[in-house]
Amino acid sequence: MIKDIMDAIAIRLHEVFGDEYEINQEDIVQGLKEPCFLIILVDYSKEPLLQSRSKRLVPFDILFFPSNGVLQCYEVADQMMNELEFITLLDGDTMHATKIKTEVVEDVLHFFVNYNFVATVTEDAKDMMESIAVENGTKE
Repeated sequence: MIKDIMDAIAIRLHEVFGDEYEINQEDIVQGLKEPCFLIILVDYSKEPLLQSRSKRLVPFDILFFPSNGVLQCYEVADQMMNELEFITLLDGDTMHATKIKTEVVEDVLHFFVNYNFVATVTEDAKDMMESIAVENGTKE
């Protein structure tokens, strides 16, 4: 599911910013071509819910490396605030963003966003207990 969310973010960024902006989902070792985005999963956790369900907490840091200075970071941050509120996965499901926050550190935009979801884990059927007959009544 994480890869599906990252792909949906990348697709949405491409739709909004076009081919001029390179979009990466893995660390850039060398040869950074600005302007570009880097999508990073910050951490991944879950909170148990009833039965076999759990809430998955999926925060991302989408880094933007500008080619025209810090003002470009602010413009891109504003666009991302609007355009990444909803993303569409490849299977057609739509996800809503939560906890959207931006920060510019050393001329690099950090766009923090969560795409949380509820997961259901199916378990194998367990052996059922054998039946038992019970007689009830009062003694005379």
